[in-house]
Amino acid sequence: MLKNLAFWALIVSVVTLAQALGGWQSQGAAMLLIIFALVLLIGSSVVWLGLPETMRWTSTAVKSLTLGRSVALPIAARIAYEEARAHDTIWAHAAERLAVDKTPDGILDYVAGYIAGEAQIYGRRPPSTRLEPIAKVQAQSGTFYGGAKILRLRDGTRTEYSHLQVSRKDLRIVRRQMREAMSAGKDI
Repeated sequence: MLKNLAFWALIVSVVTLAQALGGWQSQGAAMLLIIFALVLLIGSSVVWLGLPETMRWTSTAVKSLTLGRSVALPIAARIAYEEARAHDTIWAHAAERLAVDKTPDGILDYVAGYIAGEAQIYGRRPPSTRLEPIAKVQAQSGTFYGGAKILRLRDGTRTEYSHLQVSRKDLRIVRRQMREAMSAGKDI
């Protein structure tokens, strides 16, 4: 919640109102707080508009209104899948039919596998708490579990990565690819 720009815009607005009602008559400070609140509100609106239309009104969308550089992989996989579903592309049908596990988590695991082939994935290798890049070859050959929350490498040592993330820039690229892929309804 502390990374949510809309939350901070509300806090700054309340502080500005409290300043005016409390009798602290500094026009400069009031104007600075109002400008800061507007910048935060505009920033959160820009981030919100960058989300797929199907996700804009969900609670997860409100939580993800940050200017951070990365998105949790489960959320990124869901956004990419929703983009593919909204445009009825082959990726949505492939995720539903070719996922090893046909559950919602299995579909997210399948989409995460696609994202791993197109983008740099970051994760924590327990017991470490440091976020580190995962080699693309390892991410592509590994297996995602738990709705893209865990990546198990096939290196014979049972290596796992958790807290998986992908950059917002890479997610935009994957979303565009999912959106512009061949429609499932088109004849070849």
